[in-house]
Amino acid sequence: MWDMNTNEDDYSETDLRELTTEPMFPVHIEGVEPLTMFSLEHWLVLYTHGLAPQPPYLLAPFPAQIHTQTELMGNLAEWELLKGTALDADLDYILNALASEHTNIIAGKLMLPQRAHERVVIYEGVLSESGAPEETTMMEQPTYPFIIVKTYDGRIISALSMDKGLTINVAPIGERTYAEAFADELAAMFDPEGAWKPATIRTIHVPASAATDPEVVNLGSGDGDTARQARQDLVERHVVHGDTIDALAAVNALDKFALVTFTPIIKLQDDSIYAHPDGSGSLVLASKDGAVPRAYVTAPEVDGNGRETYLYAPYSRAALLRGVEESYKTTAHLLRTRGLDDETNPFHVLRMGVEGAINAGLTGTPAEQPQVREGS
Repeated sequence: MWDMNTNEDDYSETDLRELTTEPMFPVHIEGVEPLTMFSLEHWLVLYTHGLAPQPPYLLAPFPAQIHTQTELMGNLAEWELLKGTALDADLDYILNALASEHTNIIAGKLMLPQRAHERVVIYEGVLSESGAPEETTMMEQPTYPFIIVKTYDGRIISALSMDKGLTINVAPIGERTYAEAFADELAAMFDPEGAWKPATIRTIHVPASAATDPEVVNLGSGDGDTARQARQDLVERHVVHGDTIDALAAVNALDKFALVTFTPIIKLQDDSIYAHPDGSGSLVLASKDGAVPRAYVTAPEVDGNGRETYLYAPYSRAALLRGVEESYKTTAHLLRTRGLDDETNPFHVLRMGVEGAINAGLTGTPAEQPQVREGS
């Protein structure tokens, strides 16, 4: 069933299947298809039975548990993923590698804003305030989390959680650096056929203060005076050339069809992890006025003087690699300058895991000297 040396052409062929148990919190969602491959729902149940490690929070949000043990447990024996209490050796290796047995990590989400839609959800049991079934309608944007790791024995393993299940790929790193391997894996996951063409935008480096200024939104205002004033304010406030602001406005005017965010995760010597949203990059497929969508890369940058900028560049394998490398470099800079216990960091909770962070109270801990694990 398993080929531990899969390549990009094999990416969608891995055929892990289901295991689950009775839902703790019953949630019925209209239009749910039966699961046909291994998913986070199954991994969570393996964990609750003590047969697998806890799934990493980097793959959250975890799916609601909506399939019964009776429905799926029989398939497990048929697919020979579990014999008695012995988990399939390759599956056990992969889940442990994704959970903790790795040296380097990058994680993120695929979001499809153009496919946002309404979904009817029915809450029952403890999720219902009245105790009776309650129906609500919510707007749902398809969002699919993923994680890519480098293992201690020189493999790259990726997992992308989709509606159909958890798509897993395993490949040797070979002579590549982990950043090169991660960039290759991102391209294999989201542009396996190499069909994404580079967007017709300029490569620009925008001061981070300007790129994150709320005034940027007004560059796209339908009111000409408002847009011109926003441009002038950004130029003067951040001492940046007007052509750069014009190029930024052109990028922001594009309609996003697919947004892939990727966040470097630094593993520390105590096995805790550090990440910061300001270190995240992205791969974006976008269009304007109904044209064929094209792709571009964004990434934070920091120079030797600590000056922070944002890179915007037409998509290419080289641009994606640069985005991954610059994101790692910026994350390391943020760790050094802001420290581990920066509670303004939304990802602070990831450092010790949710349970550990709650137990520590998220407050009052003294700043620590960051120590990065060898090989990170």
